[in-house]
Amino acid sequence: MAQESKKSLFWQECKSVVLNERQIKIINMLWDGFDGKLNTSKWAKTANTSPATALRDIQDLVEKGILCKTAEAGRSTNYELAEKYRHYVEAGSETSEAAEREAAAQEKQSAAPVSLFDELNKDYRFREGFHTCINCGTCTAICPAAEFYCYDPRQIVTIVQTKDDEKIEELLKSDKIWYCGECMSCVTRCPRKNGPGLVIMALRELSIRLGYFVESEKGRQLLPLMHALAGSTLKYGYCIHPKMFKWEAHKESGPVFKWHLEHLEQSMARLGANYMGDGPGILRKIPQESLDEVKAIFDVTGATERMKIIEEFSAKKAQEMGLSMEEYEQRAFEYCSNKHFNN
Repeated sequence: MAQESKKSLFWQECKSVVLNERQIKIINMLWDGFDGKLNTSKWAKTANTSPATALRDIQDLVEKGILCKTAEAGRSTNYELAEKYRHYVEAGSETSEAAEREAAAQEKQSAAPVSLFDELNKDYRFREGFHTCINCGTCTAICPAAEFYCYDPRQIVTIVQTKDDEKIEELLKSDKIWYCGECMSCVTRCPRKNGPGLVIMALRELSIRLGYFVESEKGRQLLPLMHALAGSTLKYGYCIHPKMFKWEAHKESGPVFKWHLEHLEQSMARLGANYMGDGPGILRKIPQESLDEVKAIFDVTGATERMKIIEEFSAKKAQEMGLSMEEYEQRAFEYCSNKHFNN
């Protein structure tokens, strides 16, 4: 069977599997003749992504039964197509001497398995906010979120301080890291100059990168929140814009607010706004040139990549829950259980 036919057969068999662009690229390279051995560091280099994202991509493919670990021993874990697909691959495919040397060098440089604590420690916010907690509880006492939610920032810092990956992973998959309002009251009061709010920021970032956020009710709310705030910023140049509101989604605002939304231009004129008009003024129309600059900032700072990650993992979770993306997003937006609150 010709190699292209085998590749087509593989993709036909996996057509219903949800994969991201990086995974599709690397799988195609495996079929077309991948140089050397596939490991986390080589994936990261080839896909131009971070080692943590590479590991997440690989683990996802292992869980889906597309990749498996090779039987070779060594410090670096290598991967190959799962056995049920390997019979598609033509025998006799040999790797060049140069590629073998490169693979050996990659193996030598590969570090031990990624530690979640080490990943957190790469975030400058974590390094600035995490020193030595003495469990005094001042951060919890001053925290506005702790008054309403079942939330204890002292407990979160204590868990992180253990450096126990299992406990940290449980934290990354929990609702607890999404209760913080990032007001930073804790930073101003901690006697040891810790910043639990900064630690929370780093935990949230890692939870998103690893896709753990979809395992919690509050974490799943990232999708509608992203569409509302980032969507409004990119489309109109405002973090919150009246055109993004739908009264049906905010019926608690009452009939007066409904009237305002239905008569925006009239309402804004009475308030003295230059609503969607040229020139200066409140809620003026932002020029396309400026909107393009905002989009460029999203691209350069990694915000666009983060949005893609949220979309990808949300799509997988929606499929797992048997929901369409629209149903998943609506449920994330509307549903709120009572388990989050103190009373």
